[in-house]
Parts: sequence; structure tokens; C-alpha cells
Amino acid sequence: MALPAVKLVGGLLSSASLLWKITIIDSWLLVYRGVQKFISVQSIYNFKQAAFATPRVVVGNLINFLATVRALKMYLANKLFRTPIVWLKTAHVFPGEAELSEYIKTIEDLLIEEGLATHEQILHALQVEKAGSAPLCLLRMGLLDEKDFTQIWSKHSRLEARFINPAEIPAAPLRRFREADSLKLEAIPIEQKDDQLVMAFREPPGSELVARLNQQLGLRVQPVLSRPSNISYARDCAYPRLVLSPPRLAAFSARFQQAAGLDGVCRICSSTWASSASRKRAKSGPRAWDVRL
Repeated sequence: MALPAVKLVGGLLSSASLLWKITIIDSWLLVYRGVQKFISVQSIYNFKQAAFATPRVVVGNLINFLATVRALKMYLANKLFRTPIVWLKTAHVFPGEAELSEYIKTIEDLLIEEGLATHEQILHALQVEKAGSAPLCLLRMGLLDEKDFTQIWSKHSRLEARFINPAEIPAAPLRRFREADSLKLEAIPIEQKDDQLVMAFREPPGSELVARLNQQLGLRVQPVLSRPSNISYARDCAYPRLVLSPPRLAAFSARFQQAAGLDGVCRICSSTWASSASRKRAKSGPRAWDVRL
């Protein structure tokens, strides 16, 4: 009985059999997959992790095989002996913000990726300016304009970029947030909704700063971004309104609007009179000076 079995196996694995050819093809595909995995892991991590990449494939296949056998056993036990199927949930540990911070793309990488600066320009700007973020140093040296400065920070932090109209800033949030703090933090409150205060920052604020402002102002601060010149202009226009009387020109705005309204009424009356006169002339017939020879 053993000899026929050996002959059968030998026939299947002979070089002329189809099974042997499929085995050769699968072996080459396995080698190709292992080389790909080695190169990919090496490019992202290092040689040590790449060396363990191929053994991990074998271990992973073994784990999948054992899991399949266990699942089949549970399924048959349920069908034959009515044993309830129990969900085997794996205990997962999700990484926190601190663990994921090293994998977040830095603002310097984003500047280079967007083509706004080179690696050498960023290093030179940081060496010259000594203090501040890379975009701020590039902005001070004139290598980055304000539009790109705000847009790159908005893309990196996913904060909304807004234009500030100082005439639309209410006085209440300005009284809560002093002008000295606005100068120090390069920020200004622009809108208050119930217990929420929208504040425009030059650069994205950290979580600790937002928490401190929440406690200091007694409101929930929602940060947005705005161009540095827009924040400076809004601050110079908004805070003086708290201590200075409104300009004399503002007192004449109502008169100008009233005059514009009267002028509109006059135009309407003139148009009505002209249309009425044309209808009367049409009814009375043509005048002597209207007849053309």
C-alpha cells in the first residue's frame, strides 16, 4: 500500500506534471513578494526591520491557518451540538496623540512639498531669525508672502482662514481680551456666539494656550487664522473705539443716506411727470413743431 502512494506522490511532483509547474510559479511569486516587502520596509524604517519582514510573512500565515482551524471547529460544534458561537474580540490598544505626533507631517515638510521654499532656504531663515517658526522666519525675510503664509498654516492645522472686518467686531469680546494680550499673542477676538468666542490668530495656537484662554475669558475659544497685516489693521481700528468717541464723519452718514433717498424720490417724481406729459401730448395730437416736412 505504501509503494503505490509513493509512486502517486512522485508522479504529481515530477518535472513534467502540472502541479510541479504551479509549485515553481508560486515559489517565484513568493520570492518576489518577499523582495518587495524587504525593499518597502527598508525605505521606510531600517535594515533591521526589513530583515524581519520575510519571517513575519511565515508567522502571519501560520496565525491565519490556526485561526481558520479554530473557526471551522466552532462552526462544526454549533451545527452538530448546538454550541453557541462566541465572538472572540481582540483587545486593541490605540495610540494617543503623543505617539502619533512623530508621524505627522511637519510644517517644514509641507513648505517643501508645496514648493514654497527649499530645505536650504528654511535652514538659512532659521539661522538668521533665530526665533520663530519656519514660515514666520521666511515671512520676515521676504521669502514667503502673507497669503502663502496663512494658507500653509491653514492646510497644516486644518483651521479656517478668515478675513477680519474691524467694523464688524463687537465691543464685548474686545473688553474681555486686552490690547496688550492681542499684541503679545498676535491674536484678536472677532465674533462671539453665546458661550463661544471666535479668535483670529497669526499662527495656530497650541492646546495649552487655548485651554488657558478658555479659563481666562470664561468662554470656549474657537481659533481661526488670519493674515498678520489683517490682524494688525483690525487691532489698530477696533481697540481705539473702546476709548475714543466716534469720528465726526460718522454723524453725517445718516444725512448722506437721507439725501440719497430724497434724490431718489426726486428722480421718481421727474420720471412720473415726464411719462404723464407724453401721454397728454399723445391724446391732443401732434403739435406744429412736431410735424416734419
